Amino acid sequence: ARAALAVSLWASGGKPRAEAEWQKLCRPTKPNPSSVPRNGVKAAVNKAAQAQFNAYGVLMDKRCEDFTTGTPLPCDDAGIPGAGGSSAACGIFTVAEVENRLWPPNAVTALQKFLKDG
Repeated sequence: ARAALAVSLWASGGKPRAEAEWQKLCRPTKPNPSSVPRNGVKAAVNKAAQAQFNAYGVLMDKRCEDFTTGTPLPCDDAGIPGAGGSSAACGIFTVAEVENRLWPPNAVTALQKFLKDG
């Protein structure tokens, strides 16, 4: 919704407000909390589950990939899914992506011009 708001503000002449909205969208997200529990029992269960997951790792594809290039990335370091390793959500809003998300043609054109202008 924030990307669409930024684009509509830009298309209606509110360039400073559009830039401010886009900057909010481009702020990195907070990292995920630690997956290691502090409770001893829960930590032991977590450790056993991780060992089992690692044992099955040979059979599973645990790779992630860059949104734009398809370059493999380790999933733990991949950031927001689809953002090419970035932790900022604005990276997924490309012209092709918003067309896939069925944005109206005038909004797609406005995004294209916004990205080119900014």
